[in-house]
Amino acid sequence: MTKPNLYEISEGLRVSGIDIPSFGADVPRFTVELWRLLTNGRPISPEQVEKTLSSLGISREVLIQLQAGLEYDGQGNIVGAVGLSLNPASANRLQINGHRLYTWCAWDALFIPLFLKQTVLVEVLTEAPGDSIRIKLTPEGIEDYEPESTVVSIIVPKTATVSNASTPEDIWLAFCNHVHFFSSREAASAWFAGKQHEPLLLSIEEGYELGRIRFEEMLKAAER
Repeated sequence: MTKPNLYEISEGLRVSGIDIPSFGADVPRFTVELWRLLTNGRPISPEQVEKTLSSLGISREVLIQLQAGLEYDGQGNIVGAVGLSLNPASANRLQINGHRLYTWCAWDALFIPLFLKQTVLVEVLTEAPGDSIRIKLTPEGIEDYEPESTVVSIIVPKTATVSNASTPEDIWLAFCNHVHFFSSREAASAWFAGKQHEPLLLSIEEGYELGRIRFEEMLKAAER
């Protein structure tokens, strides 16, 4: 089996808009802070947002730049940010800091922990009876997962499909709806049979490393 070129895949994702750093230097820092606040298990209030902007020295313009990646509740609190959410609308459940969160797609569950500096347990609810997928990530990397045959599907959307998105729903339809964990390559092939996209199937290690490559600059920005 040919080993996937993760750098080529990363570049294809960048062109399609899977590239948070393209919004500007302040967006990565603010996004990571939102992720860390969400791991407290509570919505982020407007007052917390203003306090965070002030502490980071970032203008409110960043909220406009990130509008397609933010989920709000009826009180104006942020309940989801660029892939990580308190809303139970995903099959990918994360235990972080004693709280349950969810990711928009499977790949989010592999790369967002790179920024959190704490242990993350991923549990995937699959459609196939009897299937159970669990992944443990630590600040050092992937510690364990089962079954060993687990893969993650990745698609590379058409040019600018994601970068033109204006809501989280647009991003989900263009990308996240096709990016899932499967207990095996056979299960993934069966799920995608007859569908529009033919995905790339990556091992958990490859999916994790792809995240590190794609968001290398964001990781650097978050440390500044």
